[in-house]
Amino acid sequence: MPKKGNILAQLLVLDGNNWEWWHIQMKALFEFQDVMEVVKNDVAAEPAEHATEAVRNAYKDSKKKDAKTIFFLHQSVDDVNFNLISKATSTK
Repeated sequence: MPKKGNILAQLLVLDGNNWEWWHIQMKALFEFQDVMEVVKNDVAAEPAEHATEAVRNAYKDSKKKDAKTIFFLHQSVDDVNFNLISKATSTK
């Protein structure tokens, strides 16, 4: 039995037969984790060398959200689907 509050233990694993349920669950998870923007729009462009600190921080935050999303995706797919997505460099 999964521990209460352990999101990863409760995720449905995409196995090729449950796309609709998995898609709904992942969409809700990404909204809850505040990473949906990165899923829809990709990571912000790398800032120029002379960019402001605010721009650099926004880029860093975007990269963190993308990595978080990739982690959740890797945890919620079976071996076949993992092999298909494992080389992706962003969630987009």
